Amino acid sequence: MRYFVTALISAMFVFLPQLAAAESAIVVQMSGTVTVRPQDSTEEKTVELNQKLPEGSVIKTAAGSSASIRLEDGSLVDLKESSEIMLSANARKKAKKNSVVLFFGTIWSKVTKSFSGNESYAVYTPNGVAGVRGTEFSTTVSVDGSVRVKVKEGLVNVDGQNNNEVLLKANEEVDADENGLGQVKAFSDEMADFKWRAERKIRMQREGNAIANRVKDNIMGDKSTAEKLQKERKKLEAQRAKLEKKLKNGSSSTRAELSRVMKELAEVNDKLAAIIDRAQSKCALYDHFARLVDTPDFAQLDGKTIKSNASLIAGIKKQFDEMAAYGMDTSMESMDDMMNEYSSGKRGTLKENNTAADDLFGSSPF
Repeated sequence: MRYFVTALISAMFVFLPQLAAAESAIVVQMSGTVTVRPQDSTEEKTVELNQKLPEGSVIKTAAGSSASIRLEDGSLVDLKESSEIMLSANARKKAKKNSVVLFFGTIWSKVTKSFSGNESYAVYTPNGVAGVRGTEFSTTVSVDGSVRVKVKEGLVNVDGQNNNEVLLKANEEVDADENGLGQVKAFSDEMADFKWRAERKIRMQREGNAIANRVKDNIMGDKSTAEKLQKERKKLEAQRAKLEKKLKNGSSSTRAELSRVMKELAEVNDKLAAIIDRAQSKCALYDHFARLVDTPDFAQLDGKTIKSNASLIAGIKKQFDEMAAYGMDTSMESMDDMMNEYSSGKRGTLKENNTAADDLFGSSPF
C-alpha cells in the first residue's frame, strides 16, 4: 500500500558515494525571502528567480513570502508563507513520479496529467501522503503535525498513518494526524482553515507530550519496516548477482528468473523510497517539536524529554539518509547500467529488439 514517509537502516551497512543530484525543478515566481538548502548541507542560501533546484533541495519561505516551482514534467508547486518542502531525491524505478516532502506550512500543487493511469505526483507529510494522476489540490501541515488535504479539481488518494486511505473528489477535504485519517468533508473556506490552525495550536499546547511520543513511536515503526525491506533487498541483490553471472556465461534459461528478481527488486526499492520520504518528514516534525519547547507558547511541554528524544531521532534520520544513498541511488544506477548494457548487446542474452528494460520493468508510462 502507498504510504508516507521514511525508512531506516542499520549503520552497519556499507555507505556508498551518492550520485550527483539531477536538476529536477526551477523557480518561476517568488516574492519576499525564499531560501534553499542543498542536499547534505546545513547552509541556506537566498533563492533567485529562474534558479534550478537539484533533487534533495530544501526550500523555505519566510513570513509574508511565497514561491512557485515548476517540476520537470511541468507540474507547479506553490509554496505559501512560512512553508518548507524538500524535493525528494529517492528515485522510484517502477512507479515513476515526482515526490515532494512537506515539512511545514501550505503548498498548492497543480499536477500535469499522467496518461499512464498511474500516480504521477505525491506529497509526503508526517501523517499522510497525497497521490495523484493530475489535479489541483492543497496540503497543509500545522504546528502539531496534523495535515489537511483539500482538492480543487480531479481526484486525490490520501493514505493515513494506520494504512487507512480515502479518495477525495473535487471540493472535498480530509484531515489527518498521528492517529490516522478523519472524515471526508466539504471544501472549507479560509476562515475555517484559520480556525483549524488555531485549534491545532491549542491541541499541541494541551497534548504536546503525548503527540510527540506517538510521532516517535511512528518513526520507530518506520525503522522496523525499513529494516525488513532492506533484508529483502539484500537477498534479492544476491540472487541478481548469481543470475547475472550465469547469464554472462551464456545461460539463456536464466532470463525469466532474472526478470522476476529485477521486478521484485524494483518494487522493494520503491517501497523503501516511500518509507524514507515519510520518515524524513516525521523526523523534521520532531525536530520542530524540540524547538517549540523553547518558545513561551509551549513552555509547559516536557522540554527535557522531547529534546532528548530529538537527539535520538536525529541519529535515526542520519541512518535514513545513509540508507537512501546506498539503497536507492546506487542500486538504481546499477540496474539502469545493467539494462543499458543488456539492451546494447554488451552483456548476456537479454538483447531482443532492444527492449531489455521494457522486458523487465514494462514500457515507460511517459
